Amino acid sequence: REFVRQEIGDRHAYQWALHVPTAADGGEQPHFHLMFSERQVDGIDRDPEQYFKRYNAKAPEKGGARKGYGPSAGQTLTKAERAAELKELRGRWEAMCNAHLERAGVEQRIDMRSHAERGTGLEPERKQLPSAWRGEGRAQVIEFRAARAEVAQAAAELRRAVPDTGAEIIHLEAERQRREQAQREARERAEREKAQQERQRLERMSSRELAQEIARLRPPRVIDLVERDRAVLQAEAERQALQNQHTEAGSAAARARDQAQAWREAHKVQAWFHDKGIGHAPKLRELEQQREEHRAEWQRLGQRIEEASLRVQHVRQQAHQRITAEQEPTLAKLAELEALQKEKARQEREAEAKRLQQQRIEREREEESMAALEHRLAELRAAQEADATQPEPSDDDPRWAAFERTFMHAAQFEHYLSLTVLAAPLAGLKARFAAYMDTAAEQGMTPEMFAQACAKGMAEQERRAMQEQAARDADPKQPQEDSPVSTPTP
Repeated sequence: REFVRQEIGDRHAYQWALHVPTAADGGEQPHFHLMFSERQVDGIDRDPEQYFKRYNAKAPEKGGARKGYGPSAGQTLTKAERAAELKELRGRWEAMCNAHLERAGVEQRIDMRSHAERGTGLEPERKQLPSAWRGEGRAQVIEFRAARAEVAQAAAELRRAVPDTGAEIIHLEAERQRREQAQREARERAEREKAQQERQRLERMSSRELAQEIARLRPPRVIDLVERDRAVLQAEAERQALQNQHTEAGSAAARARDQAQAWREAHKVQAWFHDKGIGHAPKLRELEQQREEHRAEWQRLGQRIEEASLRVQHVRQQAHQRITAEQEPTLAKLAELEALQKEKARQEREAEAKRLQQQRIEREREEESMAALEHRLAELRAAQEADATQPEPSDDDPRWAAFERTFMHAAQFEHYLSLTVLAAPLAGLKARFAAYMDTAAEQGMTPEMFAQACAKGMAEQERRAMQEQAARDADPKQPQEDSPVSTPTP
């Protein structure tokens, strides 16, 4: 019913019948007969006499129903097109029938393909006429079909027992392709990781290291490699060998000519008769023949030298093209490295310029701070010398402990000053520490920073004193240590 609804529906008048006769082997042989009219139901009410008349396209209600069935209704089809439509119809029946078999829980399935399309290796059974089913023919047909079923079952069991070589080959080929793909992906991944590591290594290099790397990777000149190429050397050797033979042939021809001329001078009469064709001088004829042979060889070798020179030129061009192509990846990498090296050098120059500028700024700040501090200390020393009162004690100043600790450590362990040298200056600092520290604080200095500055200044003063003493020892005219001129400033 579902198949009839699918193929006929309400578009045509039809009727069908289901038959289940007994088959030759005793089983059931279900089949159905479907009869329908190709006249299309178009909704126009017609009596039976009008229904089967010719269709009227201009006035359908005046004519009969239109003919046409299926997707190509009303079209004239070729034999191949009709065969294709029939094949599609069989395919639709196969799909619907198998769906209902599965729904009913039946394992068997139908297949509308031929034995050749399915690859069963069986021949289609010929149509059996009614006469073949009478008498002994019926038993023979049943026996034949049973035997063929046994053969089919044996073939199926054989296929299960014997591996499918074709399928195994296909499986192995697929496995080979899968492994090759995996290996290719692994190589590509390794190459990417190696390239990433190489980029990181190059990025960590300085401009000088990059310049060394560029010099290491830079290949020799192409022209030098061309001259050392094996094919070029061989072609050049062949040309040089021909050139040597050419020179030897020319020399041999010249020797034969000179010998012939000398023979003529020694045998003028025989030479005159020889030239006039009166008799022949065998020796002269031999020398002239040698000259001609050597000259012909000289000319022939000259042509071969030209050909060899062209061959050398051609081999050089081929070597130049090959070597240039081989160096392209290296030269491309060198171009990248050179660009990176230039960028690194620019960054290093900028960083160095910033560093020097920062050092200059810090030095200027330090010089300004020290100048202001020295100026203030000079004022305080002048005030101390002018003030006859007792110096202010510094024991009560809480900043003195931090100053003294930092000063002693810096003076002894950073500037290597002895306690003897430190005693008098430290006492002077302690006497006026509060005033000195207030001045240093105005410059933004902590007790520790002021202690470092004092230790550094004292070390510099001690160094100048030692230099002056060394100069006095070297030059007796210099003032002596007890001279007021050479006395260091306290």
